[in-house]
Amino acid sequence: ARGSIRLVKRTPELDILFEPFVRFWDIEDSKTTTDPGGTRWLEPNNETMEIGAKLAAQF
Repeated sequence: ARGSIRLVKRTPELDILFEPFVRFWDIEDSKTTTDPGGTRWLEPNNETMEIGAKLAAQF
């Protein structure tokens, strides 16, 4: 899931953008794989949240 809100300040010379955002991942266990040495590997399930902001100027 993801969400953001873009705020724009327009001027005759340029536009200034500020866009705070949040991204969320809920990832299940991966499939098990086996390497050539016989070791089995699994990426465990995890949840990740990313929060940030974009700042930009458009000329």
